[in-house]
Amino acid sequence: MMRHLHLESVHSTNSYLLDWLRKDPDLPSLTVVTAYDQTAGRGQKGNHWEAAAGENITLSLLLRPDRELALAPFDLNVVTSLALADLLEEYLTNQVEIKWPNDLLVEGKRKIAGILTENAWLGNSWDYSIIGVGLNVCQKSFGSYAPPATSMVLEGYQPDQNWHDVLVRETIERIEERLAGLADDSASLREEYHSHLFRYRQPGCSYRTAEGTTFRGMLLGVHPNGLLDIEDEASGEVRSFAFKEVQFW
Repeated sequence: MMRHLHLESVHSTNSYLLDWLRKDPDLPSLTVVTAYDQTAGRGQKGNHWEAAAGENITLSLLLRPDRELALAPFDLNVVTSLALADLLEEYLTNQVEIKWPNDLLVEGKRKIAGILTENAWLGNSWDYSIIGVGLNVCQKSFGSYAPPATSMVLEGYQPDQNWHDVLVRETIERIEERLAGLADDSASLREEYHSHLFRYRQPGCSYRTAEGTTFRGMLLGVHPNGLLDIEDEASGEVRSFAFKEVQFW
């Protein structure tokens, strides 16, 4: 059963939930923290997540999966990405794609959601994870980003008075459903992830390395450890990249 704490204001729901877990190590799985106003939301590698107060979903979820599951480091990104795609496809008519490693795009052009997953391991066993989700819902004005940001409302969603509680509950339900699918058949889930992947097997796309060199290539897929494979168009070499080592150009 979901345990839900809603805060008026917090720097970061992920940080708040992690501090809570340190004080109460027996905090149960499916504990959720949401906030009306998140003043310093965190993205991957210290990036900032912009969210206007009261207009979006900012939540963090504690999971304590079965330690017997043979899970790879990137599996929770797969689970959460597909869960958010499920949710958005229910409410929006425009195509939703997953951009490696942690964003969701509408029509491959506009960012509508982001994920921050923080895993804790005991040896080879998964101890717990905190999954942070930022979902743009009602916000209509954003700063300058590449790709530009959008929201569910800007894409045609019409919220009612209970939109926040409804979307939080449905997000958690879909994560639970996808996590069950991961336990049953992780290979099929990873295959489905690739079917939603932005630029998957599209030739001639531009990329830029962390060193500043650009090249054209075809995105071949994502390994269970999170590395991205791109086939270099000029050399035919398959190059593997970790997060922040390559940009979509």
